[in-house]
Amino acid sequence: LDFHEPEGMEGSFRVVGFSVEPLSIAHSFHGGFQWDGESSEGYTKLLQTCAVGQHMTKAAVQKNQIVEEGEKILFTYDVIWRESDVEWASRWDIYLNEGNLVPAQVHWYSITNS
Repeated sequence: LDFHEPEGMEGSFRVVGFSVEPLSIAHSFHGGFQWDGESSEGYTKLLQTCAVGQHMTKAAVQKNQIVEEGEKILFTYDVIWRESDVEWASRWDIYLNEGNLVPAQVHWYSITNS
């Protein structure tokens, strides 16, 4: 998540960009804990498949999640915060000035839906 602190607005930040890297991970809890998806206990248990304080990478995935009927899927995410020099008014420039790497209609469709 890229953020920018506007000039003259100390302590205020604006999100000016982001990227998403989806990973399929068959998560499991330490100690074999089986979560029902509802009890609050599941929110405090550590995952065996994610190291605390470390960004998850494709290389670190121990087992991919198989999606089958009746399969339990645990959704997780992590965020990497990066300070950016990109100002709020310029946040769309990267999409509008890519030199036609992606057809323009794709960009406008994405922008309109965001």
